[in-house]
Amino acid sequence: MVQRSSHPASHLAPDPAPDPEPSASLEEWIGKRWSTWAGAVAMLFAVGFYLQLASGRGWIGPTAKIAIAIGVGLVGIVLGDRWLRRDARVLGQGLAGAGLGAVFGALYAGHAP
Repeated sequence: MVQRSSHPASHLAPDPAPDPEPSASLEEWIGKRWSTWAGAVAMLFAVGFYLQLASGRGWIGPTAKIAIAIGVGLVGIVLGDRWLRRDARVLGQGLAGAGLGAVFGALYAGHAP
């Protein structure tokens, strides 16, 4: 048997508010956030420098350079989204941000003559 509530609008009551997150210490800020963003920026530079080196030595053409950069960026966005869904918010944001940066950079480089 299903029990019904005595109050007719009990199923419309909002969920209780979640507990606020505890404030992060300086070590957590540096260890989690700063190092994640520094790693994301380093990855952007590493991909850019490698593609420039490969293009300059004739290993890949300009079209392949842009396609690789877009592919790497999309992989970063997908991985970032997966980590965001697993409650690793800082890592997910770093990966997604680096991926968006790579895609934007590739599209900008492809648009410029």
